[in-house]
Amino acid sequence: MTTAERPPAGRWDVPAIVSGGVVALVIGLLATGIAELLVSSSPVRSLLVILAILGFVLGGALAAWAQRKNLPLSHAIVTAVGTYVLTDAVFVAIKLARGRSVNWLGIVLKLTLVGGAGLLGGLLGGLLRRRGFVPSAERSAP
Repeated sequence: MTTAERPPAGRWDVPAIVSGGVVALVIGLLATGIAELLVSSSPVRSLLVILAILGFVLGGALAAWAQRKNLPLSHAIVTAVGTYVLTDAVFVAIKLARGRSVNWLGIVLKLTLVGGAGLLGGLLGGLLRRRGFVPSAERSAP
């Protein structure tokens, strides 16, 4: 068994979480950033919010699929929620620094939605692994 095939020590497969987090960050941050520039009543804004949520589903699914600890749901939820908390903390800090108000209830509601998106991604990533679709580094050599 090579180093690439051996599961990392500890509870978390950090490379899997980072991989999923990057995907969630890129898709979610890009969609959210564009949505913030649009008028709140724009139908395009609603589509971008859906795209951001799908980014968290995809990021969670990637983390669940790539992890080697047999904990797909945990990895997916940590990936989605962790990515959201880190990015939203920056947005909250910027708003507070500019003297703008922060909708704390909205943050909690979005966090709940992102957690659900991570859970869905974990279910999808776990399903892929159970069906035999694993990353190429884990496939046995012929």
